[in-house]
Amino acid sequence: MAADEIRGVVVVPVNRVAAVVQLIRSEGFDVDQARRATSRLDYQYTRMEGTPYVMRRRLLISPTGLPCTPPPFGALVAIDLATGARRWEVPLGTLPSPEGKPLAQPLGSPNLGGPIITGGGLVFIAGTLDRSLRAFDVETGRELWRAALPAGGRATPMTYEVGGRQYVVIAAGGSSKFGDGDALMSFALPSGATKSDPLPASDAASTLTSGCSGGITGGGRGVSVASNGAIASWTQATFNQKTRVSKPLRTDAPLARRLFARLRTLKFQSVTHNDPSNMTCFLALEGPHGHTVAWPMNQRPRRIAAVVALARDVDRLGAAP
Repeated sequence: MAADEIRGVVVVPVNRVAAVVQLIRSEGFDVDQARRATSRLDYQYTRMEGTPYVMRRRLLISPTGLPCTPPPFGALVAIDLATGARRWEVPLGTLPSPEGKPLAQPLGSPNLGGPIITGGGLVFIAGTLDRSLRAFDVETGRELWRAALPAGGRATPMTYEVGGRQYVVIAAGGSSKFGDGDALMSFALPSGATKSDPLPASDAASTLTSGCSGGITGGGRGVSVASNGAIASWTQATFNQKTRVSKPLRTDAPLARRLFARLRTLKFQSVTHNDPSNMTCFLALEGPHGHTVAWPMNQRPRRIAAVVALARDVDRLGAAP
């Protein structure tokens, strides 16, 4: 699994395939001979050290060649770290249709591999039987990109930056149904597309502010992140008071770039929800292209759930070291 503390999410690959597991008395049992028959019967054998048993296991497969469990047989799931709720779930990989016909939706694939999450909000993962490396949007689970591998990527990808360009590397190899191979595959993001890119001109001299207030009569407090990376907590005595009292916390320019990038992916200025009450929370872009979204403190409007999640993540910066 991979965790993103800024976005408050953990992404987990899941298998939903039943297996038959048996314990066999090891006395008089020829494990080596049984293993030689593995390719024919598709069993796995393991000596249970310290016990008088051998474990035998195989997946429960139907006559069509597909698992006996309902699809998706493999999935990628995002869990909210704050609430434990599932943010999204999508099939991971696919298997060929038994009839050879196009599938209405991916079946998902048994998988053996882990994900990574980049600062720009991409989830990279391989490990599927269809021998592919995929990139997903960490906010929505939408598949954004896919590349074929020479064998199953039964590993966790890694990413690094050289000369201003970001690379993703995966080990593709092994044997069995995942495919025979022994390769390291490297993929490069478009030149200049790394997290160190400068902010677009539309974000320059802007500040991302989140917080809660007491409405018209009360004050408020929250956290602000400037486009230059300056993070500060703020308080305001009353709603009508124009001057906020700010306390600098720290400076983190890469973090600011990631937050502003998320703001753009949300198409923030097209979100028009604004329902202030006597107790109001809000997320505001203050600057040349200002926009504010507000909602009652005791509600979490589903249609702006991603905006609420971003506001929550900005608020956490006030308590972060």
